[in-house]
This record gives sequence, structure tokens and C-alpha cells, in this order.
Amino acid sequence: MAKIDEIIYHEPTQKELDKFTEKCRQCVDYEIGDWVETCNFLPGIVQKINCEKDEVEVFYPHYALRDDCEGKYNGGSLCSIMHCGVHKITPEYAMKLMSIGYKELEKKWLELAENDKGNVLTFDWEKEVEKLYEEKYGRH
Repeated sequence: MAKIDEIIYHEPTQKELDKFTEKCRQCVDYEIGDWVETCNFLPGIVQKINCEKDEVEVFYPHYALRDDCEGKYNGGSLCSIMHCGVHKITPEYAMKLMSIGYKELEKKWLELAENDKGNVLTFDWEKEVEKLYEEKYGRH
């Protein structure tokens, strides 16, 4: 009979690791210095990519601007490449997200998610962001 530790975790083989790393690389559509959207409502800038560890290191400008950081934040926030949905965005879209702000984006996301049926979100987040931006600043 197998021990519970053997059932829950097994040391991955090199083949399994290589397969995971390749799958991870296929998810990456960005490079160091690109703006990305993550599971955070505000965008960040890619600092480092490590597919072997399923990590992308991100600098979030809004963290650096917070009063409680006292200028000490220099990035290094880690996101999972496979789990967090990190993807490249344009600098213009990043600035729109920053202009709208975290609280308004969160409020809109929660409103849309609540109105959605089932476990799969069916709304187009980028279109919703564009609508919010237009409402707040008019067409530009």
C-alpha cells in the first residue's frame, strides 16, 4: 500500500520537467521590459522570466508610488506564468489601466463577475476597460 506522501507528491522526472518548461515557454508572449497584464488590476513591467520555475518577475509602478513603500520597492513581484494569465499589453493600454485606477477596475470586475453566469467569465475585459476609460476621459 502506498504511503500518503507518495500519492500526494512524487519527484518529477526530467522528461516531465522538460515538458512543463516547454509548455510554459509557449505561454510567454512577452520579453523583459514589456508591459504586461497580470491577475493584479494594474499593469506591470517584466523584469525577469524563468520558465523552469514557472515565474515571471514583475515591477508594478503603482507599488513604487505608494506612501508606505517609502521609495523602497524596486520590483521583484513574482507571478506564475501558467496560473496568473500574464500577457503582453501595449503601453497605451497600460496607461489607460493606470489612469482608471485600481479601485474602479476592481469595482467593475466584481460587478461583471457577479452578473456572469457559471464559473466561466464571458465578458471581454479589454473592451470593458476601454468603456471605463471613455466614460472617465472621453474619446482620445
